Amino acid sequence: MKAQEIQIQVSPITNTIYAGRISNTGSYPAWSQKKDVTEQVLSAVAQYMDGNFTEIDFGVGILKWESKK
Repeated sequence: MKAQEIQIQVSPITNTIYAGRISNTGSYPAWSQKKDVTEQVLSAVAQYMDGNFTEIDFGVGILKWESKK
């Protein structure tokens, strides 16, 4: 797969994040190839947030992220 052909979407049924190729040959777009990348995406987001934001806890269960910049 070429990088420009890869799309990332979330399944509304399984709440799984998929990366792959979408086929537009039918009446609506459908996956022609896909791979579950949920764990990789969540890990990458966690690393990004940890490197770029500071976590602030307000003590009432609300979590806010502020940019470190």
